[in-house]
Amino acid sequence: MGAPLTQPIEGPVRRGLRTKELMHRLRPGDVALIAHSDLDELAAQELAARRIVAVLDTEDAATGRIPNRGPAVLIGAGIALVDRLGGEVWNQVSEGQPVRVLHGRVIHGRSVLAHGRRLTPDELVSIEARARQDLPSTVADFARNTLLRASEELDLLSWECPLAGRGMVSEGRPCVVVARGPGYRKDFAWIARRLGGAAGVGLIAVDGAADLALEAGWRPDVIVGDMDSVSDKALSAGSMLVAHASPEGDCPGSERLRSLALPHEVMACRGTSVDAALLLAEAQGADPVIGVGMARGPLDFLEKGRFGMASTMLVRFRLGDRLIDSRGFRALDDLVRRAP
Repeated sequence: MGAPLTQPIEGPVRRGLRTKELMHRLRPGDVALIAHSDLDELAAQELAARRIVAVLDTEDAATGRIPNRGPAVLIGAGIALVDRLGGEVWNQVSEGQPVRVLHGRVIHGRSVLAHGRRLTPDELVSIEARARQDLPSTVADFARNTLLRASEELDLLSWECPLAGRGMVSEGRPCVVVARGPGYRKDFAWIARRLGGAAGVGLIAVDGAADLALEAGWRPDVIVGDMDSVSDKALSAGSMLVAHASPEGDCPGSERLRSLALPHEVMACRGTSVDAALLLAEAQGADPVIGVGMARGPLDFLEKGRFGMASTMLVRFRLGDRLIDSRGFRALDDLVRRAP
């Protein structure tokens, strides 16, 4: 349940402007200092999995713009959440500094370093209720943006992958594409138990999902992405590495891989790294392509700050029935096991 609001919470601070880059440095008992407006469900689940004691957010973790699920995940896990601390806290709190969190105050020794809002379950219920009232119009705006952008990105339907036919995974065989998305830990554990190590079954991991795959004992054939949330250990495990670049050639992942002296390919295409991974699986002739951790509904995208899903929609159109979602497999398996 976590500490009562009147009881101080103590721990050393670990700082990270980008939540996903902070994850690898967090240890049980830490206090995470982040800058994450409308904290999303996945980020909160990853923070909670590190068994930290508190999250300090310089931004508004629950603005009421959307019914984001992250704050409820943290509070439900007994982790204190103090937000609205403001950017000046970065000059007040240093890496590794021990602090106490009491109500909305961040304290070191006898000094109050910052003061924010300690979110409570009752406040979250009220904020979510207001957000859900506006959700239909928010989703309508999301749909309009999606359709407008899709009309400008139709070349994705005929785009030719420069890495086609490279034999990165077996042609005509199943390939799992795992991303850090909703439910990806449970879904991947289910898939890994049934398909991990099976002859000819490929595995493409998107960024930090490669670390989960290695924890499960299944080394990815390929790691694709911006390379901003995957560990050095995973990058050095022997997988083929493909840095996702924008159509204009911007490729931050390649910069990191060069700094690690790791050979890699560059794949320039529209869309997200997840889109790129799905297109790569298609280009290798994988069939079917089994998606794990794929964003599905508008809220999944809105929580990530995306106000449209044009490229994602077009890539799914392109793959058609070759693409199947692991969530359906696991849900059906659960139903069968519960059936009388």
